Amino acid sequence: MGNLKGQVAIEYLTTYGWAILLLIIVIGALASIFSSMTVSSEECSIDKNNLPCRSQVYTSGKDLIVETKMYNGLGYPIKIIEFKIINDEIIADQMNYPNSRISSGDEINIIGTFADTNKRAGESIDLDVEIKYVSCAPEINPECNTGSSNPERIKTGKITAKILQG
Repeated sequence: MGNLKGQVAIEYLTTYGWAILLLIIVIGALASIFSSMTVSSEECSIDKNNLPCRSQVYTSGKDLIVETKMYNGLGYPIKIIEFKIINDEIIADQMNYPNSRISSGDEINIIGTFADTNKRAGESIDLDVEIKYVSCAPEINPECNTGSSNPERIKTGKITAKILQG
């Protein structure tokens, strides 16, 4: 009787042992394939619902260029007072955001340059974003004035991107 239990145990291990061994080999192979791939999510987030954005970061010589398209989904026009893109506490210079008044439903293209960086194409980068704006809602501030009656609003966010060759 004891011999029969041992024989059943050996048959069980032989039958299912091959399947378990094969499963371990497949998992190991998949793990080695996926560990060699770099997974990076690209994102531009200021205010996902009201000020969604898309960004592209690329090199131009030693400079790093950040192009951001921001959409005004607030339901009223806004006027950008200041737009900052920050990399390791350094603010991009040569910020360019023409016609800083953005109607509701419109998009604006903002370009910032980091001069003389040591960043290369293929690297990932995390940038901080800060936007100051005022509401230009027709019933509150149709002239887009700044001041105590129409305080500046500040939104912050992040840009995570893979640097492209310019």
